[in-house]
Amino acid sequence: MTLTKLIEIADKAYGEGIVMACHRHPNDDLGDTMAKFVATEIADAFDPEATDWEQRKEAARVLRIAFRQIDCVCYTLEHPEFPEFQ
Repeated sequence: MTLTKLIEIADKAYGEGIVMACHRHPNDDLGDTMAKFVATEIADAFDPEATDWEQRKEAARVLRIAFRQIDCVCYTLEHPEFPEFQ
């Protein structure tokens, strides 16, 4: 599978064609930093020697790590009782 095909799969799930646009025009400000992030994370993790399934799994793995990190930030922002984050 090519990187463009993998981005295309993500783009269809994300909607609006913005992930593909971010992939094709990485230096443009297209107004959706999350879409740019998705395209960049997938591209950074892409291994052209991997099987299609391995590529899909790795893309999902790196995005899940990012999801967990964002979720931790959201949790911390919503819970001011943690004094170390004051």
